Amino acid sequence: MIAEQFDFRLCKVMRARKMRTTDLAMRVSMPASVLSRLRAGHTKPTFSTLCKLAKELDISIDWLVGFTDDMRPLTIDKDKP
Repeated sequence: MIAEQFDFRLCKVMRARKMRTTDLAMRVSMPASVLSRLRAGHTKPTFSTLCKLAKELDISIDWLVGFTDDMRPLTIDKDKP
């Protein structure tokens, strides 16, 4: 289930931002062929890959894998203890 959510949501956010596979792959230092396999659901992402994608796309990992419907990444208020 998580893998299905991941590839669907990755494609969804890339379409919304008009990003090509080659462009995103270059931004996260990943071969485009690997990103293509992730998008197609042929391989599962590592935690490191999830982190890179979420950071570059400014989305939460929880949204990317289907744990939440809130796309926004967690922000930490540095002024609070």
